Amino acid sequence: MIISLVALGAALFSLTWFLTHRFEQHRQALAVQWFDAGQQALANSQPREAISDLRSALFYRDDDLYRLRLAEALAAANYTDQAKAYLLNLWEERPGSGNINLELARIAATQNNMSEAVRYYHGAIYGVWDSDALQHRLETRLELIHFLLQQNQKALAYAETTSLAASIPPDNPRLHTQAGELFAQSGDSGSALAQFQLALRHDPRSFPALAGAANAAFASGEYRRAKQYLEEALGQGPRDPSLLKLLEQTDLVLASDPLDRHLPRVQRAQRALLAFDQSGIRLQQCGAPVALPPTANGKKGSANNVIANSYPNPNHPNSDLVALAAEWNNLRPKMNVRALSLNSDLLENSADLIFRIEQATAKTCGTPTGLDWALLQLANHGSEVER
Repeated sequence: MIISLVALGAALFSLTWFLTHRFEQHRQALAVQWFDAGQQALANSQPREAISDLRSALFYRDDDLYRLRLAEALAAANYTDQAKAYLLNLWEERPGSGNINLELARIAATQNNMSEAVRYYHGAIYGVWDSDALQHRLETRLELIHFLLQQNQKALAYAETTSLAASIPPDNPRLHTQAGELFAQSGDSGSALAQFQLALRHDPRSFPALAGAANAAFASGEYRRAKQYLEEALGQGPRDPSLLKLLEQTDLVLASDPLDRHLPRVQRAQRALLAFDQSGIRLQQCGAPVALPPTANGKKGSANNVIANSYPNPNHPNSDLVALAAEWNNLRPKMNVRALSLNSDLLENSADLIFRIEQATAKTCGTPTGLDWALLQLANHGSEVER
């Protein structure tokens, strides 16, 4: 009798365990089914459907990942407060989670709460990720930079861009290109060029990297390098109008440089004389008392005919322009091709005066065009110009 009861009890226990196990398996299967449906709805930009599916999944299984995905769906459906509540509960349990910090940062960003957004973005950057941690951190910092730029926090964005650039692996040309574009936006053309060059080492035919390198090289005064990148970019496909314009400007600057040591001395002297006469015209058009020689006042072949510009003519030029005009008038009798080709000091002194004139007149009369514009580019970059 006792043996029979024990056997019956064992059978009932086994049956109970079996039924319970089967029921739990069924619950887990339903949880996975609803979770997969919610994931698919999120991927298809259907957050409301995802919310319903993910809540069903959570009914069958309480799981941190399920709660995180539900929070993402709530945020995507603009149920921001509910999403934040879920995320904060998760954050209390796992404050170092990269995923949770990132979602909290995105919610703070949508609410324009900069201090919270930055704090959570940094929590994600330095947090723990289940896989591809380096890539997630890089992408998160990139997202933070774009947020800071939207908030017009350029100094903070620049600092984050510097950190981003320092952590990009050498074999990631896409991120190097993006870092270059961000440096270019901040006005740091030197750092931008360095990033584009790193991208081109691993993808020499990348059009975005070539175009970015061309613009950065031009902005840095590296006109020969800019020309090289422009020709490579334009040789790859459609003739981009902005690059064609930049190539035209680059050629003009290169053709205007009186200190270009790639040229024979006589050609440098001819350029210097043309540029010198043009700077005198520019001074006169700005109202400064310049004694232009006849050839610079409109005769055939003069600098005035080569580049025709129209500028304001102030009735009372400022003292800087008057002083520059006096320097110009004193130097003009010494200026001829032979003297310039034989006397390197004269060539360099005249170029220095030309550049100072172009910078001063730009402040008084506005941005010039033509040869004056090209000389102004050379003046502004000074020793940075590749010669």
